[in-house]
Order: sequence, then C-alpha cells, then structure tokens
Amino acid sequence: MVNPVFIANRGPIAYKAMRALHGLGVSKKQGPIMPYTAKDIPSAGLLGIPWFSNPDFPRWARPVSDYLNLQELLVLAKTFEAKSLYPGFGFFAENPQAAKACEEKGITWVGPSSAVLELCADKARAKKLAFALGVPVIPGTFEPVRLENALQEAARIGYPVRIKSISAGGGRGQAVVSEPGQLKEAMQRIATMSQKLTGDDRVILEKHLEPTRHIEVQFISDGDKVLHFGARNCSIQIPGRYQKLMEKAVYPGQSGLSEKESQLIQNIIDVAVKFVKGVNYRGVGTFEVLVDKENNFYFMEVNPRIQVEHPVTEMVARVKGKEIDLIEEQFKLAAGLSLDYDQTDITFVGHSIQARIIAMDFDTFMPFATRLKCYKPPQLIPGKVRLEDGGLSYLFGERGFRGEYPISMEYDPMFAQLIVWNEDRLGAMSELSKALINYRLRGKVKTSIPFIYGLLHNSLYGLGDEHIFTDFTAKEADIIRAIGTNMADREYREI
Repeated sequence: MVNPVFIANRGPIAYKAMRALHGLGVSKKQGPIMPYTAKDIPSAGLLGIPWFSNPDFPRWARPVSDYLNLQELLVLAKTFEAKSLYPGFGFFAENPQAAKACEEKGITWVGPSSAVLELCADKARAKKLAFALGVPVIPGTFEPVRLENALQEAARIGYPVRIKSISAGGGRGQAVVSEPGQLKEAMQRIATMSQKLTGDDRVILEKHLEPTRHIEVQFISDGDKVLHFGARNCSIQIPGRYQKLMEKAVYPGQSGLSEKESQLIQNIIDVAVKFVKGVNYRGVGTFEVLVDKENNFYFMEVNPRIQVEHPVTEMVARVKGKEIDLIEEQFKLAAGLSLDYDQTDITFVGHSIQARIIAMDFDTFMPFATRLKCYKPPQLIPGKVRLEDGGLSYLFGERGFRGEYPISMEYDPMFAQLIVWNEDRLGAMSELSKALINYRLRGKVKTSIPFIYGLLHNSLYGLGDEHIFTDFTAKEADIIRAIGTNMADREYREI
C-alpha cells in the first residue's frame, strides 16, 4: 500500500474506504488522513466521521474550508506526508486537474490517470470516442454548448432535450426540458450545480429518449487486462430528478432473466470491454447505456470512479469463490499491483438490490432537512443484509449518541445504503421489504423508506426488471405513495 492515504471525501464512501484500508492491514498509526468541514460538525461532534473515536479508524482528522478547495486539501495532504489520495465519488473523483495536481506533487491518485480522466470524465470526449469505436450514441452535441447557441442546437436535436453536465455524474447534473422557454433557466441551474460539485460548468445537449432503461457495466482494468463484474439495472429513479433510487445487480445467465435479456446484457458488456480497451485505463469504473423498448442501446457515459451502487455487485460477484471488495481493488491497483485473476475466475450467484436511504420529502421529491434523534437500522445478516451508513450505526449504537444529528443539505441527502441478497429476485425483494420495515428513525425525519417499500409492493414492479423503465416511478407515484403511507401507518415509524 501507498501509505498514509488522504481520503478526500466524507460519509459512507469515506467510512468504507477506511474499512477497506483496515482490511488490507493499514493500522491507525499509518493513517489514513481525513478532512472535515465546519458544516460537518454541528451537534454530532464530527458529522461525516462519527467513527472518530473508534480505535480502528484515523486520529489524523483536520478541518478544511470546503471539500472542493483543492489547494487546501493538497497542502493538508502534504503536511501529513500523505503518499496517496483517495477521491471516492463526487467532489474531485472525476476531475483531471485534481489527479494531475497529485501526480505533479508526487501523491498517488487512487484512480485512473489524469489523461484517462480528461477523456472519460469529459462526457463530450467520451461520447466522441464511443462514436469512433462504432458504439451507438444518443443524438445530440459532441461539444460543450453555451447559452448563445443552445436554442439553435436544441431545435436541431428536437425537444424534449436533456441538458447534461460534462463532468458531474448522476441525476444532479442533468435536466430535461420540453420547450424552448425552459432551456435558459435549466442550463444555468445545471451549470451552477456542476460548478459547485466539480468546478466545471460545461454542459452538452442530447435528445431525451423515453421510455428507456438505464443499465451500467462494472469493469476493472490494470492497464492490460479488462474484466467485468456483470452489470446493474439502475432504472428505478426519483421522478423528475433522474437520480437513482434503487439498483439491482444483473448478469448473463441470472435466474429469471429471459434468454433475450441475458443476451442484451452480454452485448452491453462486450461493448463496454471494447471501449475500455481503447484507452489506457487503470482502475475501476462503469460503462453506462440507455436501452429503448426495442432493446437498442445507446452509449450514455463512462464514470471513471467507484459508484454509489457498487455494493450490489459485491454481493453477487465472486473471485475464485470469494467475495470481492472493489475499494480494496482500487487501492491495490494504485499500489502498482496487477490483477491476479482472469474473467474465468469471476462467477456470480443470486440476486442483490440496493435501496438508497435519502432525506427527502417524497410528496414533492425534494431534499428534506432531516435531524435524527434516534437511528436504529435493521438487523444485519452477513451475506444477506448489509448497510453502508457512514458510521451512523456506530455513532448511535456503540457510542450511545444523544442529541440531534443533522443530515446536511449542503451535500448529497443520501445518508445510507441498504443492500440485500437472496437466491432469486422475489426473495431479494422480500428481504429488502422486511429490512425497511425494521428501520427505526426518530427526529425531524422524512426519508425514501416508505416510498421504496411501496415500490417493492407495486404489482407492476413484481413483473421483473425487463418491464421497468426510468419513467416507472413517475407513472406509478400515487400508487407507490399510497402503499408506502399504509406501511408507515402500520409498521414503520418516522417520528
């Protein structure tokens, strides 16, 4: 390992990175180093790093003004003689300037090189490469669009049009407009959000295809071998916000998949591997596509980083019969190691679903400023029910925290990921449903839990992934809310 490691992130991904380092034998004496901001501290002590007093985790935590203040972060990293920097997801994870600054200062960037980031994290350049490789792409622009030529480009493409940040991943960096009068405000909003999240305000325009399914391939490469860990169906999204709400692991030959769907997944994987082989990629990443009703698929983007939803892949993938930790793999590759396994060593078992536990009002689908007084997650079962909550369980459990824990609206309102596994899809749905019922939260609370429960019990969702498109939650929102409200009244409590 390249120690000590500077973890330039917060919350669940920072916690998991520390756990991965601990699993690789990195002791508290060796680091890691952890920044935090004043917005992360209210009454919880160290919001975002509530595990601070845990002897397995770092004593080297220091304040910074902002997670996007690159120079300040690098000065802190050098002060503590960090040998590597782990970006996680969000913030600088896809920023080639951040990776280049680390390379120039002799700090190992835990992820693809700055040159690869310049290509893959720039959605316009990645789209050009995909097109050159013969991968179908969504009609739209190949270059960044400014306000002065946006109306002309949108008219050429045809409404509805999707505005997409070049560097910000996820639904927060996208918006769909159906008429010219909406374009200016939406472009300014996405550009501002993108600047805040990544330091880059550039956007492209694409034709908004609907209905579609959103499928992504999890890949890994050591610069020589390119391997995959199957795919994920990310079609369950927050209505109107294009942000993922639930993800499911899928792979060719999975039980319950039709032969046609299984072949589609394999075709997408083959194209993903072809794309990654076209660049000097070293690290983990995802290749994302949209699939229309006729099963035609179109390149969407490559995310050259770890994804929020990676745990669902870890729950079904095995390497030489053992579970995989993709964060550990990132650190191993950063340390210069090569993959010591081949595609034939990777196998898959069962079904896994992830639910994002988000502080949000699901009547309006807007983030909700939540303040937790009590937090009791469902019982965790190794290999079946897993939770990534950034140390909240530790804070309220072993530390017996008393007070109010604010979920900051300055950052992603997702504060936990609940992941389940079962031998078949219906079993995984049942496992997730039981886990949601057994969540206990108290305080000023509104979360995604009742909505996700209602979704699981919607009869159309039970038909299978092949029938679920990204507009499903919007079309079924009233029915889903009604089921979720009934569940909250009877079994689950947000007090």
